[in-house]
Amino acid sequence: MFNPFEDPDHVGYSRNTQGTRDMRVVEALQHEVFRAQLPAAAAYLAKAKGVLTYSALLQVHKILFSAFYPWAGSDRASLRIHRLITKGPAGEPGSVEFAPYQDVQLVADWGLTLGNNPDKMRAHPGAVYGFLAYAHPFLDGNGRAIMLMHSELCHRAGFRIHWSLTKKRRIFFGR
Repeated sequence: MFNPFEDPDHVGYSRNTQGTRDMRVVEALQHEVFRAQLPAAAAYLAKAKGVLTYSALLQVHKILFSAFYPWAGSDRASLRIHRLITKGPAGEPGSVEFAPYQDVQLVADWGLTLGNNPDKMRAHPGAVYGFLAYAHPFLDGNGRAIMLMHSELCHRAGFRIHWSLTKKRRIFFGR
């Protein structure tokens, strides 16, 4: 179990507000918190004027997950999580290695620079999403926060993605 704080016996998985280590419970609670806060996060982005910034991404994550994670809205660098983050066993076929903690904001900012330009967003929505995903700024909840931010960038560029029609597993792992 990935637990960057290395203290699950005392405060649960990733220091969640419920103190639970049971990953089925963690996933269910994360999902419920996300669903409950999704309208507030979407409203925040809809009201945001001008370009969407890294600070806006942090705020979206905070809105979505602060009821479950006290550190929500803080990136890996600010939390001093300096270890390499991967999805799947490091070095194995199909595993994904994310940006080093010191590059998280730089990578996300580049994705947002592209995404805030409607012409570039329309031409390269996958690249924008890819940069945001590679940045992987948060310990948990990256996909949901990034998907919401990306959806707002798409809306501002005049199109939308039907996420329900995508096959995440196939996209990331070729299955």
